[in-house]
Amino acid sequence: MTKIVVITVLLIFALITYYRKQRGHNRFTILLAYKIFCMIGILIFDNTTRYIFLFYFLILSSNACTYLSLMHVLRHYNVPEGAGLRHRVQNYYYVMNVLYVLMIPVAFIPGLAPVCTNMNTYPKTLYWCNIIFLANAVFFWVMYKKNFFFHLSSTDCEKTPLMKEENAHHDMLRLVFKDQMWSYNCFTVCLTMIQVTVILLGVVFVDRGGYLTCTGGGYQWLYQNLAGEGFIFLLMMNMIMQSVLIEKFLYGVPHHHGFFEDPKDDF
Repeated sequence: MTKIVVITVLLIFALITYYRKQRGHNRFTILLAYKIFCMIGILIFDNTTRYIFLFYFLILSSNACTYLSLMHVLRHYNVPEGAGLRHRVQNYYYVMNVLYVLMIPVAFIPGLAPVCTNMNTYPKTLYWCNIIFLANAVFFWVMYKKNFFFHLSSTDCEKTPLMKEENAHHDMLRLVFKDQMWSYNCFTVCLTMIQVTVILLGVVFVDRGGYLTCTGGGYQWLYQNLAGEGFIFLLMMNMIMQSVLIEKFLYGVPHHHGFFEDPKDDF
């Protein structure tokens, strides 16, 4: 509970800092506000009746927020080569947005809703959330390993005298972008391991091991032992780590490079 409160406070501070710099709301303040809402939801879930339906939307929202944070940085990379990057991720951006939107009505379709049954203690819709996250992770790794298909690397740009003189702002943005992507990569590796572990545990142990049972007409989980509680804790840690990722990705790295000190700087 303490960790959730601390991370929420950090997200609120980041939101206020962005709001003051931009003198209003923008895409980053909206994402941070959305993530704060998710953290409050986790706090409520952890201290009240743990409805699977609520948990599903918390996981879906957390994954979507992490994905949108990355996409907003990739699609609004304000350097000359940023236009090409925006074009390269455009189709994927639209397809993934449609998938995330479709996951909302799926939750209300009988037979697909996030409801616990004796055969599927861990609902299949939650597996879909995990799989979509893994798809985004693979997409990011391909782009990251290929240097986002830039023809001119940031290192080469920094060696160009003309660019140093005329585009110092672009050089700063390239450096921030490079550190943001490195940070996102590190967190994504950890989160992917958690997601894969959740899938394996859900299939092998939760559904077959009886660590969780259904109650409340299938809308709630009941812990049978510490293993069941540990599984839920793993799911919550996944969402909490994504919040730390977003705080570091959108605020920590830019702040380290002095982004918020110069009112002229902008992503």
